Amino acid sequence: MSDLVLEVKNLSVGYLTKTGLLKAVEDVSFGVNEGDVIGIVGESGSGKSSLANGVLKLLKPPAISKGEVVYEGKNILDLSDQELREIRWKKMSYIPQGSMNSLNPVMRVKDQFLGIIRSHLGASSDGEILDRIRGSLEKVRLDSDTVLSAYPHELSGGMKQRVIIAMATCLKPRLILADEPTTALDVVTQKEIINMLKQLKKEMNLTLIMISHDVSILAEVCNHLLIMYAGRIVEAGPTKDILTSPKHPYTMGLVASIPKLVGEKKMLSIPGEPPNLINPPLGCVFHPRCKFRMDICEVKEPVLSLLESGRQVRCFLYGHGSESDA
Repeated sequence: MSDLVLEVKNLSVGYLTKTGLLKAVEDVSFGVNEGDVIGIVGESGSGKSSLANGVLKLLKPPAISKGEVVYEGKNILDLSDQELREIRWKKMSYIPQGSMNSLNPVMRVKDQFLGIIRSHLGASSDGEILDRIRGSLEKVRLDSDTVLSAYPHELSGGMKQRVIIAMATCLKPRLILADEPTTALDVVTQKEIINMLKQLKKEMNLTLIMISHDVSILAEVCNHLLIMYAGRIVEAGPTKDILTSPKHPYTMGLVASIPKLVGEKKMLSIPGEPPNLINPPLGCVFHPRCKFRMDICEVKEPVLSLLESGRQVRCFLYGHGSESDA
């Protein structure tokens, strides 16, 4: 059985706003085993990035979080800044959403690499550090001499994305969380980035958590999917099973929206809009958009329950009760 690398237990994330508490993530639990590639997918506003920030304890007041994020027996949410420094980059690394804009525009790439590595490796010599940096850049197929002397504006979008990935892997972490790693890239570059991540996983024995609104991108690399809607996991299971036989109506809509090369090529979409997370609808949060909704869906919220197949689904189509019935 695979070793458990990360365990998220009942994690909730909220933001205090002028009009009330916005519940971005609500009672999310999942585990990540050694060597897994977990995909988290959902529309914009479904809570994916808030979940990532909660897992890494990147949230600052007035954001609030509760629950547990257990790594190597420690709850990350209870750790001090110094204790977090021992984990971030060296053990758990992060590729943020919009990472192409994460580079400082007035610093050469070399100086940005040096700042990160020196803060974690301390007394290592510049020669050792530069050898590590060049090795990381070569792994993402970039010419180190050209890139290290460049400013970010001198690099293409795909090159900047590769630089960020090289930064995330340069200290050889055990786990990488990548939030929308292919956003704003053309489809050819997206394919190159996905293939590169797959190769890095193999070469470095990485465990990955990948976040995207595009289920077709995650399908290429992930062995397990978590489907998020309105801050909740509504379905979870092996990627192949979810793509071939989606259970939750929201997942059905996501899978149906994937473009097809043969047969019916009409682009399908899910009707309606995501709910207001400050004042969400009663009952199942998806019921205003669901073509299968029943009376019970409007008054009770289903729990995430385990089917005989091993799939987890949050839906009354499968007879699941509300939290109060569990």
